[in-house]
Formats: sequence, C-alpha cells, structure tokens
Amino acid sequence: MILGIDPGKNGGAALVSDSGDLIAVHPFRSPEDMDYKLREWSSHDIHTIMMERVHAFPGQGVVSAFSFGQNLGWWEGRLCGFGGKVRYVEPRTWQQKLGTKLPGHKQKAEHKRALLAVARSMFPDTKITLGTCDAVLIAATALSVLAGGASSTKR
Repeated sequence: MILGIDPGKNGGAALVSDSGDLIAVHPFRSPEDMDYKLREWSSHDIHTIMMERVHAFPGQGVVSAFSFGQNLGWWEGRLCGFGGKVRYVEPRTWQQKLGTKLPGHKQKAEHKRALLAVARSMFPDTKITLGTCDAVLIAATALSVLAGGASSTKR
C-alpha cells in the first residue's frame, strides 16, 4: 500500500493499493482526527509514504507561514512514529508525472479545479474533494515512481 499526503492545512491523505486502486481518502480536519485515521490505516501493509515537499514562500504572512510549518511538523512527527520512511516530492514533479497536460492557470483556484478533475477521472467511483485531490494524485505518483517512473526525493 502507498500513502500519499498533502500536508497543507486543508490537505489530506490517500491510500492506494499496489494495483492502483484507491482504497481510502481522508481530509485533514485536525491532528486528532488524522491520527485516528492513520491508526486505522496502520492495519494495511503501507510500504511507501510520499508527501509533498512544501515550504513558505515570499509574500506569505508570518502567522500563515508559522501555521504551515507547524502542520508540516505534525505530519513529519506522526509519520516518524508510524514507522515508514517518507519520500518527498515537489509539487511540480508530481503534477508533471501525472502525464496529463495541465493548463497553465494563473489563478490557484482554477489550477486546483483542474487537479480535482484529473483525480476524479482517475478514480471516478470515489468521492474526491478539492482538499483531498492532491493527496490522491501524490499517491498515484508514488505508484508510478515505484513502477519505474520519475524519481522523487528523500529527506
């Protein structure tokens, strides 16, 4: 099993089987809620964890940057206790690896809707939201990487 993670405040996690089936997807609501879900998923044989490599960016407010880093730290700490090695992937890398040409949207909302459409086309029978689509696509990217596709980075 592969665990894909979007560590953003409105992100989530997705569990994909080695055969490419989307087993579960869960939005990040709170650390306690996600911790419960990760413990529930620990019964699966999760051998790969791929998380988006995120960082603060110029123009981001101080409080926002701190919250972002705090959320990332929660994920890293929890995953360390989870026992898996985390592979990090840049947003550009996992989005290019999709094999789908995403239009160059200038608006974040438009770009996010395009990603949601890709995720829903890959897994039409699963409820995928704007908050969870990145995690789903990161897990799908990890599957592709394991199958010999583009490389990811380890930290």
